[in-house]
Amino acid sequence: SLHDALPICCGYVNKGQYEKALKCFEKELKIKTRIFGEDHIKISEVRNNIAVANQRAKRYSEALRNYLKSLKINCKYHGAKHPKIAMGIRNISITHAMANDVRMIREYRLKQFVIEKSMFTTTDIEETLSSIKFCEIISDVKDLRYKRSRVIGPFRL
Repeated sequence: SLHDALPICCGYVNKGQYEKALKCFEKELKIKTRIFGEDHIKISEVRNNIAVANQRAKRYSEALRNYLKSLKINCKYHGAKHPKIAMGIRNISITHAMANDVRMIREYRLKQFVIEKSMFTTTDIEETLSSIKFCEIISDVKDLRYKRSRVIGPFRL
């Protein structure tokens, strides 16, 4: 049944069997899309699970594609200032971090900050700000490494 598929699919992800997980989630997506349509909240949940499996399999572009589709559906149902939106944006920034795209991490963490500012406690906001600051430091270090690599030649950091 449709309800039984989620624990099985997630079990594959937890065991590191990403191909099996993705096939399972794709089947679930196909069934739920037929029942609910493309823009239903249940489709957002499946897309998020597909993104997680792809992220763990280091297929970052596929993960980002599915996280963004999930986020779009969640925005439609919950509005722009909702914890699910902040979490979706955080997942996107984490995926950019795993893909080593510092510029995009900062962009999405700033978007997350704007949402959290209106919803959460000072501690949550401080955590996001510290993450944004970390992204700036990492970006500065990468710029420095690039500049040094041009000066030092083959002796790169």
